[in-house]
Amino acid sequence: MPPPSESVNPYDENPFPRQSLAASDPSRLAATGALFGMRPAPLDNCRVLELGCATGGNLTPLAARHPRGTFVGIDYLQGQIALARQDAASLGLTNVEFQAVDFRDVSRDGGDDLGTFDYIICHGVFSWVSPPLQETVLQLCHAHLNPQGLVFLSYNIYPGWHLRNLVRELVCECTPATDPPAHRVAEARKLLDFFCWAFHDDPTPYGQLLKGELEVVQAQPDGYLLHEQLEHDNNPLYLHELIARLERHGLQYVADSDLATMFVENMGQTVTAELPRLADDDIAVEQHLDVLRNRAFRQSILCRADVPLSRALDGGTLAGLYLVGNMRPDPPSANITSSELVKFVTLRGSEMWSPSAPLKAAFEELGRQFPRGVLLEALFAAVANRLGQGGRPLPADVQATLGRDLVQCLKQGVLDIRGGPDSFVGRVSDRPVTMPMARWQARHGWQVTSGRHESLTFDEPARDILQHLDGLHDRAALLKVFVDSVGEA
Repeated sequence: MPPPSESVNPYDENPFPRQSLAASDPSRLAATGALFGMRPAPLDNCRVLELGCATGGNLTPLAARHPRGTFVGIDYLQGQIALARQDAASLGLTNVEFQAVDFRDVSRDGGDDLGTFDYIICHGVFSWVSPPLQETVLQLCHAHLNPQGLVFLSYNIYPGWHLRNLVRELVCECTPATDPPAHRVAEARKLLDFFCWAFHDDPTPYGQLLKGELEVVQAQPDGYLLHEQLEHDNNPLYLHELIARLERHGLQYVADSDLATMFVENMGQTVTAELPRLADDDIAVEQHLDVLRNRAFRQSILCRADVPLSRALDGGTLAGLYLVGNMRPDPPSANITSSELVKFVTLRGSEMWSPSAPLKAAFEELGRQFPRGVLLEALFAAVANRLGQGGRPLPADVQATLGRDLVQCLKQGVLDIRGGPDSFVGRVSDRPVTMPMARWQARHGWQVTSGRHESLTFDEPARDILQHLDGLHDRAALLKVFVDSVGEA
């Protein structure tokens, strides 16, 4: 994010694509906060602020999905704010407001008119501004965050960015920063091509390591090169450095948006046994895990420093939350109700084995309901019914054991959680209807935001069908749309 004083701004000439970020969905933030003992605000009428909202590609779909909520986006780029306002007006949204204002002006004015928020999103900003402006971002988060509010903050980190900084320095030096963005990207690609070729047959560890990093950057789209590698500011930091800065601003770290990355037991038996002896707290453990993974990017969830958090996760911490998982028994005829060891396969191809009848029944129910999330209490009832409890609830000890097993699956990344029910249907009707926002995005040829705030890319025939999912077209009519679209392609 370049300084506001630049007369020609690469963000105006080459704006970020309009796309949503699933990890910033307030439903995910609320679930994570509740998991660690917080009481996040209800989602249906929540207040959400996005710092650095660009063209509203992340905020506008949230406003469309939560019509009773209040959404405010701030960005100093007037051209992008104008596009965001135009999109909101085209969709008829009255619950979202976009302000063209510099963060520093909001901070100096006290931001009294801005109010406080239940969820604050700051994605693609923090590492790409100067250190003083980073302090302003943290100051704004504290000043405008409700007592049980949550912040989503993304940023580049070390150690992964040590090597990536070398690549960045190479491409930044290939052309002056004042050259046109398209020329800078073209020259950067020439340099990347050269070094990839030069290191192609280099057998040394250094050559192979740098070649791998160069190829990662080389494969990215032009927008990534411009806004990441060629950016005016790019200031990675270590996790422990961020934690120290949060403390100065009355904030604290709650969790990583990818919960599975937080737990040492996911790194194998040897690391699980040895690392706790070297790290004396949770932050130190995560810092060491960043080194083991050579991690380069984080998406953290934060809250106010005076909020008590509970790090001891057990089955009770899942109460009131919705579990999401796509587990299928392999083979499908496996005996779920016995103590037989059964393999379950997830959507991503990972495997889970269990002899526990309650856990196997839970997996089966989650797979049957997928992609919809299942409320924990409803899941317990479904398990009891599957195991022949005759309408009686699961015994307390079975619930406790099953809850602990589900928490372990969550920590391993096999399950996901949401703070509220899904807004999409689980079964396609004869005259399917999708969200007006999705139809509008498909009509403009953009990425489409799902009911889980994911950005999905569709080809032309699929976009044609999406535009006709309005409840007025039956399956025969939709088939004709598809056939006509394919015929024109």
